[in-house]
Amino acid sequence: MLHNLSYVEDPTRAFRAIRFSERFGFKLSKHTENLIKSAIQMNLFGMLSGSRLYDELMLAFSETNPVRTLKRLADFGLLKVIHKNLGFSEKLEATMASMYETIAWYNLLYLEEKADAGILYLMALLSNLADMERREALERLSTPPPAKKIIVKSMSMSGDTLKQLPLSDPAAIYHLLKNVDIEITLFSMALTQDTEKKKDISRYLVELRKARPLLKGRDLMKLGIPQGPLYSKILNDLLDAQLRGEVKTADDEKKFVREHYLKRKPKKHTGKA
Repeated sequence: MLHNLSYVEDPTRAFRAIRFSERFGFKLSKHTENLIKSAIQMNLFGMLSGSRLYDELMLAFSETNPVRTLKRLADFGLLKVIHKNLGFSEKLEATMASMYETIAWYNLLYLEEKADAGILYLMALLSNLADMERREALERLSTPPPAKKIIVKSMSMSGDTLKQLPLSDPAAIYHLLKNVDIEITLFSMALTQDTEKKKDISRYLVELRKARPLLKGRDLMKLGIPQGPLYSKILNDLLDAQLRGEVKTADDEKKFVREHYLKRKPKKHTGKA
């Protein structure tokens, strides 16, 4: 530090010092460590605004190895500035590492839908806190309303989602996850230790969610099916059949429609020769 009052002037310098030391493989000097500890004892970090803490956390999450950075922050007790019960346990380290791997895997898919890595890491960081503690931490950080909404929603929905997995039916996997926000899906994937559940989520993201019926409404009309609400049911049934591997081509889908919706009615027997 340039002088002994550096952390008094701006306590967030402690977060930056730790981020840079972990990024470049530096070791903090004893004097710098003592200044950080003194700033904690003086409760200088408690006087920081939530938005500044939130910004520093987001910067920490953007580091090449955010897990290592957060662990070092915890060594100094700086995570407890967010909430007194927030510590870096083995369980939390495993969750953070799993989130790191999940985000890296998802980014390698190069999909159009991007996930907010900062929000995902914050979910993982707060995952071991009780509901009330988590809400207190989010308030302390002055978490932006959109981010806060998705975090709270994820914490409640991820458990319900994971309880229903694994599923043997690909169509059931699709319908379970199709309307779930990508952050909730990835958080669920990082949170579970069950490899079969991870496989289901992975299969949905890589393969199932891209499925669409090859036939359109005009194709159903050409097949002789009158326009109406039945079209939605037919298209949904075609999608499920495609997800299950029962149909693969447009001709397969036409055959499926004929067999299920255009079966000829048996002729009535008149009794005449």
